[in-house]
Amino acid sequence: MIDDIVRDHEEMIQSALDDGLSEEDLIERFGEPSKLADDLSAFEQIASEVPVQVEYSTLKTFTPDKAYLIELKFVSEDVVIEPSPDQNIYIDYKGRGDTDKYDIRFDEDKLYIKAPDRKGILSLLFLNRNTLTFRIRLPLEHRVSDFKLSVINGDTKLSNLSFDKTKFKTINGDGDMTSMTLGETKMNTVNGDLSLVKCKTTKTQISLISGDLTIDELDCETSVEFDSVSGDINLDKVTCEACDISTVSGDVRGTSVYPKVASFNTISGDVRIKNEEHKPMEIRKKTSLSGSINLSI
Repeated sequence: MIDDIVRDHEEMIQSALDDGLSEEDLIERFGEPSKLADDLSAFEQIASEVPVQVEYSTLKTFTPDKAYLIELKFVSEDVVIEPSPDQNIYIDYKGRGDTDKYDIRFDEDKLYIKAPDRKGILSLLFLNRNTLTFRIRLPLEHRVSDFKLSVINGDTKLSNLSFDKTKFKTINGDGDMTSMTLGETKMNTVNGDLSLVKCKTTKTQISLISGDLTIDELDCETSVEFDSVSGDINLDKVTCEACDISTVSGDVRGTSVYPKVASFNTISGDVRIKNEEHKPMEIRKKTSLSGSINLSI
């Protein structure tokens, strides 16, 4: 038990420092040691009483009758989003956590899920202990006109669905999308990795800080924009009208990348694009400070 508490605090402190808090801020948030000890004792008692749900259990069910919107705001939860077996939306969960604290509703043609706000030291500790996984199953017969998902630490997997518009944002969690039609797409990640496999979009904008981007088969109707600070970008089988790739120190590797018009910009990262099919590609811009740009097109 003591080792678990020490480990949780070490992870919590490091996470807070990574998020920009100073050591002085942390000392102030911890407060008096005696009060913290009492609070921890009470917290451990509550945490030990929360059962672990091993298999998925359905928490809520909704039935849309036309196109609808989705807005999801998670903190440390893992999220799986996949097709429903019928016309209903199913919100399932497994793991450990208090699902009563989540705001889950469907009204005015919008599915809304929001994780409870977690502030303060004990809330950060609870975040490390929360092991909930949500599975959201969506019916295929009604369009999702606008999909928004934000996650801080949890991982996300989406498969075999279609959205008119997609906005995805993560801090530390990974995002995996397989066989998705995403429409007009914007994705942002700080430390998490992103993966797109066999996806279609109308327009694509993806921004990375230190997370990596891997794409294996992306068909975009118009333009793709990939921006990275230190994360690497790996592309395979990408087709689009226009492609704009910018990186500071991250490397870019591409095979079978076929835009009609392309721009490449790097500071110190290396860019290497190698295409077996030598399709026409107009290079509108190619700039580098110390990184190399090698195009075999």
